[in-house]
Amino acid sequence: MNETQQELEALLARCAAGDTAAASSVVTRYRSQILGLIRYYLRRCSVGADVDDDDVLQLVYLGFLKNVASGKRMPTDDAHLIAYLGAIARSRTFDLARKHDATERHESAAAKPEVTTQVDDVELNDEVDDLLKGIDERERELLMLRSSGLEWSEVAAKCGGSADYLRRKYWKVVGRIQESLGGGSDDTSND
Repeated sequence: MNETQQELEALLARCAAGDTAAASSVVTRYRSQILGLIRYYLRRCSVGADVDDDDVLQLVYLGFLKNVASGKRMPTDDAHLIAYLGAIARSRTFDLARKHDATERHESAAAKPEVTTQVDDVELNDEVDDLLKGIDERERELLMLRSSGLEWSEVAAKCGGSADYLRRKYWKVVGRIQESLGGGSDDTSND
């Protein structure tokens, strides 16, 4: 083990012990690399102007410090620690982007004026009823929870089951709905 790795291990041990100066040192040491990754992810998910990169950086370091304090094994070299922090940055950025998108969808739906007539509503309800005939109550709940902007882990906690299983089930249901609409299942990317 070289001197840099020993220094990093000592710094992480101090962080685990609650040393705020050590935590500050980690933040300072990797700030520019992690901010660069955060800015890349913000551009990639098209919310860069609406989400502050420093807010995401704070979430990254809070997640990191929580993991260190809980005793999780941390990488002991710079490259792996940057990759680890980058993975947290990616996760936190996309979490914020999903919540931002859900908020925008909710706000735009609330801003739309009511233009349907009672006849249109009846026809729409009939179409929706036809689409939902092949979907059981659990699948409806899955669709509603996910469309409300919840993360897969949150959906799994509410529905029971693993996030991976529920993700696959969700996309199967979406595919069936698309087929019912005559559109096939073109874009069923597993987010």
